[in-house]
Amino acid sequence: MRILLFVFYLGFGIDVSPTHDVAIAMFRISQSAEGLALDVTLDIQDLSTDLGVAQSDIILADIQAYLDKHTQFEFNGEQNEISLLDVKKVRDHFLVKGQFKKKVNALNEIQIRNTCLVEIPDHSNIIQVQANGTLRDFRMHKERTSIQIKY
Repeated sequence: MRILLFVFYLGFGIDVSPTHDVAIAMFRISQSAEGLALDVTLDIQDLSTDLGVAQSDIILADIQAYLDKHTQFEFNGEQNEISLLDVKKVRDHFLVKGQFKKKVNALNEIQIRNTCLVEIPDHSNIIQVQANGTLRDFRMHKERTSIQIKY
């Protein structure tokens, strides 16, 4: 019976594939003369599922509240909050631009707690840090929700 349904769906051009094959979100921290910036890429469907709201109803304030609840950033032992500046929808993703509120001059240590979208099956948060002349990548997931980076 399942095979017949599958053939039926294929015959009428109904897409039976998953919406995306790899569930990830990207968090990019970059250091410049202006301070530390955060760029985030979130899958709209995954965020909608986690928030329990329609995709079309998600606004900047919802994303700000979500990130405030599900992330924590400490630089040199001092907690630093995010101020979101802009959000754009590009295809099926939100591209979010933000700035950390407190300026950090010398960066020696970063502590990150991130539970964004970890209830989505097989989801990973990729953390990319461009600081002190280096580029480093980290994978966070349901079993690894906090990391410490030392320079």
